Amino acid sequence: MGKISVNLGLETEEPEASKARPVAPKASTDQTAALAELASGLPSPSQARKDAIRKAPRKAWTFNNMPVPIKEAFEVEADRRGMTMKEFFLHCLRSGGLDIPEYDEIDGRRK
Repeated sequence: MGKISVNLGLETEEPEASKARPVAPKASTDQTAALAELASGLPSPSQARKDAIRKAPRKAWTFNNMPVPIKEAFEVEADRRGMTMKEFFLHCLRSGGLDIPEYDEIDGRRK
């Protein structure tokens, strides 16, 4: 059976032919500049997530037939904390364990 030779370019020693012709190495600044160009303008993952939430389509969300004492307690607590009803609702979701950015960061009016 014959042998198959595959050159993957992983040799640690250079072949004799390449030693005869010295080649100037590429400057690492070229690679750095190319990587910087590719990465420019890309937000961090957390900023990309905030932007995605901020620019997501909106949908009305209401809770019908809530007991009046619960609704009033919710409004009083939101006022006490200096929050709007929406801000306080998101605060409650965050305290319940959901990973939701702060309201100022996802305000849809700042698209």
